[in-house]
Amino acid sequence: KNFEVSFELIATQDDNMHLYYTEDGSINFTEEQSVWAPFKGSNDPQKVVFILPEEVLPTDLRIDLGYGKNEKQQEIVLKNFKMNYYGKSFEASGADIFNYFYTNKDNTILTLETATLKRLKSDQDAAPSLYPHTSLEEEIQKITK
Repeated sequence: KNFEVSFELIATQDDNMHLYYTEDGSINFTEEQSVWAPFKGSNDPQKVVFILPEEVLPTDLRIDLGYGKNEKQQEIVLKNFKMNYYGKSFEASGADIFNYFYTNKDNTILTLETATLKRLKSDQDAAPSLYPHTSLEEEIQKITK
């Protein structure tokens, strides 16, 4: 019954991902409308899953791929992004993910060919982050209608 978002990724260090959502068509993301998902570092791909609160139908999503300063986390490779709701789903893999998200250039470096994200500066407080393109909003609408 709940809207679910998952990322398959490779991240070698333990960290926490933060998914923000809005329900009003804006990209005014707040802590009150967000969920956290911890993960363990691994050289193997792993799935990080976010389950939104019951009855939440997002219009847009933002993802922070880490929490605070984590100088050991060199890079994160995104393999797959998926959204599920009541048996309907949407997914994108590798570089195609960036048809639906764009990076925050103030804190994120993207190598598009390998879908690899890293911090602009290793000692910065903010983790790599992704903001929605309008195409993401369109895909969310398709699976929630």
